[in-house]
Amino acid sequence: MTSDFDDIEPASPVAVRGGGDQPLQRAMMLMQQRRLDDAIEQLKLELSQNPGSGVAHGLMALCLLDKGDTDAALREATLAIQTDPDEAISYHILSRVRTRRDEDIEAETAAREALRLDPYQSCYYADLANSLIGQERWAEALEAADEGLSVDPDDWGC
Repeated sequence: MTSDFDDIEPASPVAVRGGGDQPLQRAMMLMQQRRLDDAIEQLKLELSQNPGSGVAHGLMALCLLDKGDTDAALREATLAIQTDPDEAISYHILSRVRTRRDEDIEAETAAREALRLDPYQSCYYADLANSLIGQERWAEALEAADEGLSVDPDDWGC
């Protein structure tokens, strides 16, 4: 079973941008182990120490999304963007939340912003393709997936 945080690894850019803080590192390891409640506790700890951590808000959104709480995930994804509006991965997370909520037009907008900020992440093209599929814009979805594969031919998400 895959989750919405399978493409976020402990050594990923999101972890590095988080500064390698202990609660964030622990949260990411717990997320990979599917220990979401424990990960959420670590993220709450991080946010109590650093309320302006967009990374923590983004990771919290992914945990909540995986638990099926799309309303809370949307709030956290929005906080991640408000905290750091120039962080592409926050828009990537928002796109995934919006897709899960069947808000494909909003998911497309978020995916396009992620790509504007960082056009070298194939998973952002997958987000765009998924949002276009939800709108039954098949040709554009195929084009987005092809573009993602041109960035990373080994990315199964595209």
